[in-house]
Amino acid sequence: MKSNSDIVFNQNNEISGTSAMFRSFAVPGWGHYYANPDDWRRGQFYMAVDAALITSLTLLVVNSNLLETNLATFARTYSGTDLDGRSRQFALAVANFNSLATYNAQQERTFNWDRLFPDTPENFWQWESEDHRLRYGNIRSRYDKVNRQIPTVIGLMVANRLISGISSFVHVRNQDISLPEVSMFYSQEPNGNLHPTASVRFHF
Repeated sequence: MKSNSDIVFNQNNEISGTSAMFRSFAVPGWGHYYANPDDWRRGQFYMAVDAALITSLTLLVVNSNLLETNLATFARTYSGTDLDGRSRQFALAVANFNSLATYNAQQERTFNWDRLFPDTPENFWQWESEDHRLRYGNIRSRYDKVNRQIPTVIGLMVANRLISGISSFVHVRNQDISLPEVSMFYSQEPNGNLHPTASVRFHF
């Protein structure tokens, strides 16, 4: 028989699927380690994939910056133009035409008046040779290819985090690794003695 003076002690060490999921969103594999540090091989796989993607992204960004520097230096040296801060349209025009005059003449022939560049010193370029222009175009193609790969790698990093998070959440649910909630009740008997009663609640 319980009285109004019942004393209750609760212990709840529940491992949350939601906590595991958000840990893996932050760092792939962390949620699996949180759920079961003794066996988190799947989490190690997601973590290794993330490390590889981060390495790939770093290399792509470094390569992109180097190619951009090479483009600017090459164009300044062999065509006499400065690409710093210039639009993509201008950079492509420099890659496809030997000079500003040649470019503007082509735009006039095709009635692309809105694509003309004013004949001013900052817009001037004149390649020393066709070979130099083609070499510049090759560097430009490599630069564009690298930059197209960067969003793909970022997308894969996001996808890996989402998959890792969902996987860790499902892992917690499927393995039923939530520890039970234990409650201890101390009921006071008519003679004044305390009688302990325990209840265990499992989370599914």
